[in-house]
Amino acid sequence: MQKPEELEIEIASEQFLAIPSSEELEKRLKDVERRLEFVRKVREFVMKDLTPVDFVSYAGRPYLRADGAEKFRAVFGISITEQKAYVIRKDGTQIDINDPSAFVGEIKAIRFEGKFKSRALGTEIEVQGGAKVEETFKDKDDLIFWVKKAQKNFYGYGIKLLLGLNSLDWETLKKFGINENNVEKIEFVTTPKINQNEAKELWDKLLDAFGGDENKAKEYLKKYFGRDKVSQLTEKQAAVLKGKIDQIKSGGQK
Repeated sequence: MQKPEELEIEIASEQFLAIPSSEELEKRLKDVERRLEFVRKVREFVMKDLTPVDFVSYAGRPYLRADGAEKFRAVFGISITEQKAYVIRKDGTQIDINDPSAFVGEIKAIRFEGKFKSRALGTEIEVQGGAKVEETFKDKDDLIFWVKKAQKNFYGYGIKLLLGLNSLDWETLKKFGINENNVEKIEFVTTPKINQNEAKELWDKLLDAFGGDENKAKEYLKKYFGRDKVSQLTEKQAAVLKGKIDQIKSGGQK
């Protein structure tokens, strides 16, 4: 075994950024300081027109609603260019939303990207945003709903970034008369799924109802519950399926 001092470290290449002179460094820092002051002033100007109903409290932190951000779009002359949208599949692949096959198969999220520009401020930023898809598309209305939701989130997020409103805290909001107690709280609620033993027992019964035909059993789950596996069912959905087993066996619903 080699001793530590005998180990050789191979460096394929090395590259260092040029170190600015003291004068140049001072100039750059002042430029950064001016930019920070610019952001602070814009934020203060905007905050004066916001109220508690424009915010929500999530996981103990304040977030500006998309609707709250949208009302500054016309005031600051905000436009969006080079806008593109993509569908993110379950396997992580990304497809242009205009592709005919975009909404075929399991979809994880819908993502928008583009440049937000303010004529009033003379600023421009590149933004990405959208929405996670929480259910299977059953019809055209579902598709339209999630695309609109993703686009609305994208617009709201872009405006917040452009106006410096993306990282607020309660202390900052309090200075403008917005207290946490007056802001709507949003809680993340998880829907309990059935356990593995229940899932196996229910799957065996469902499979038996379809005469052992796995394809038909899976098609039934997909059609009526939007799920690929019994283990993905909620307790409420499992209870409904249990009540349907006899009906399936009698040929009442296949």
